[in-house]
Amino acid sequence: NAPTGGNALTLNGTFEEKQVSFSGSQITIQNRGTYNVQFSTVFNSTNANAHTIDIWLRVNGNDIAATSGVAQVAPKHGSSPGATLVSWNYVYQFAANDYIQLVWTTDTGESVIATFPSSGTAPVHPASPGVILTATFVSAA
Repeated sequence: NAPTGGNALTLNGTFEEKQVSFSGSQITIQNRGTYNVQFSTVFNSTNANAHTIDIWLRVNGNDIAATSGVAQVAPKHGSSPGATLVSWNYVYQFAANDYIQLVWTTDTGESVIATFPSSGTAPVHPASPGVILTATFVSAA
């Protein structure tokens, strides 16, 4: 991810879709109303320095004011990559068929979104997706 502009987070799988659908980086809100949009993202760095990332909300191709959040990606520790879990939520009113995107950038271009595989040996754990997104209907607008 180059430090020159924002890149939309791409979603590659889904567990359940109700009143929303997705295609690549676009999450389409099917019904008008207020939604709580929550996400978590795992950022990874193999560099010895910390990196600053920004994430914000884009609706119908337009960046939404005052939605940017800033976090720092941990540097690597010896030979182990640094990893940082970032999560927050937006409560926002959408029209039917609005589409949203989560957009991010980094100050150095050296941070990446990372998915960690499951482990069959101790300590056993399931896979850790790079991005998890939930858009929950709150109320009719």
